[in-house]
Amino acid sequence: MKLNNPQLRDELCAQYVLGTLTGAARQRFSTYLRHDSDLQQRVAQWEQRLQPLAAGITPVEPSAATWRALSARLGFEEPAVKRESWWSWRPALAGFALLLIVSGVLLREPIRQNLLFLPDVEVAFVDESQGPLWKVEADTGNDRLVVTALGDVAVDSAKAMELWLLRDNDQPPVSLGLLPVRNGAVISVHAAASLRSGTGFAVSLEPAGGSPTGLPTGPVLYVQSLTS
Repeated sequence: MKLNNPQLRDELCAQYVLGTLTGAARQRFSTYLRHDSDLQQRVAQWEQRLQPLAAGITPVEPSAATWRALSARLGFEEPAVKRESWWSWRPALAGFALLLIVSGVLLREPIRQNLLFLPDVEVAFVDESQGPLWKVEADTGNDRLVVTALGDVAVDSAKAMELWLLRDNDQPPVSLGLLPVRNGAVISVHAAASLRSGTGFAVSLEPAGGSPTGLPTGPVLYVQSLTS
């Protein structure tokens, strides 16, 4: 398993988190993961992106008949002498099929949005005294952002750093959310405005919780043009 290609590394991390990386490939990847800090960070990023999907699924309790059939098939208990006919299983199977269909419809779009993150813009915010602070990767086609803190950002507990999308034609800036301030922390954002209409990003100092007006209220500390 060659892990020199950044795109391959990211794809393997995504498959590892999703559980689709199996068998010997998963064992080899787990070995690399123990000693590779970059892989560890990528896995953590994918866990943060995909965890909300799992949290949004409502658990479904299988029927007693379904549990008995699974237990018998897996050898956990002896099958009953009397075998139920196919017709008696139709309601349970129909319900299970419906659950799969509904789950597929509900999850297809969120998974697509998370997995098909193809950044075409990358900028970094650097402070003269603190050094690199944040890396912003933008997929302008899907209006999505991934922001990574490149170091611990010094900010008062009563304050927050807020990211803004700057736009042309005297249009007001659009908030992209609060920035992480701990080294290695990652956030994923779906922009409330078209990223392709933006001219750059800005960071302002705001009260804890963000701007109360929807526009920057504190000093604008950093500005970066939106270039690919």
